[in-house]
Amino acid sequence: MLPVIGVAVMLRKFLSGGDACEILSGGIIAAIGVAMHIFFWTTIIFAIIERSPDSKQIRAKWDPSTLPDTPPGGVRLGDTLAAVLVALVGVLYLPWQHFSSPFTGADGESIPTLSAELWPVWIPLLMAGLLATAVLEISRYRAAGWSWRFVAISTVLELVVAVPLIWLAATNTLLEPRFVTELVGHGWADAALHLNVTVIVITAGVLAWNLIDPLRKVRIDTAARAQHVDNFG
Repeated sequence: MLPVIGVAVMLRKFLSGGDACEILSGGIIAAIGVAMHIFFWTTIIFAIIERSPDSKQIRAKWDPSTLPDTPPGGVRLGDTLAAVLVALVGVLYLPWQHFSSPFTGADGESIPTLSAELWPVWIPLLMAGLLATAVLEISRYRAAGWSWRFVAISTVLELVVAVPLIWLAATNTLLEPRFVTELVGHGWADAALHLNVTVIVITAGVLAWNLIDPLRKVRIDTAARAQHVDNFG
């Protein structure tokens, strides 16, 4: 969360005409402020729970040795929720950046970050791919891990989302020209090149990991499910 918030604040100050010191300090201060909120509210919640009169009745004494061994395979609820949240944020961002972008031109008109020409085909395709990814993550959690069927479906969905992004960035048709013009006008001469390369590198890295990681886990999850059936079947 912290790097995303810091970069967003710095980009906002950059587009509003701030100098280098203001841009950098704004991102750092915003990240520190969010970090303080995270630590404070997490600490205060746990402090209240630990000091609640009912907490000692739930478990009189606890230490890490009472934790059970982590079973091999399976999928964690936290990982599933994080993956679903990322997919849904992507789905919401695509229409939001077009209709309610915080970036504005000299005339005060809202400027989307992605090209408006992507709407007939590419943006609905990306939204569908991200939604399908969220559904797959929920199904995989319910099935207690990876299977070869899930690996095949995941591979297709990853390619549906990643390949268009890489191709659009490589052909310089991903970003809205007005948005790039605003960045250039504020002194970022190679904005289009830098942003497109960033999109390509990040997307390719995520794609590689999401193709390799299921292959690494599917045998473990399959064996764990088989063992569970033998033990309780």
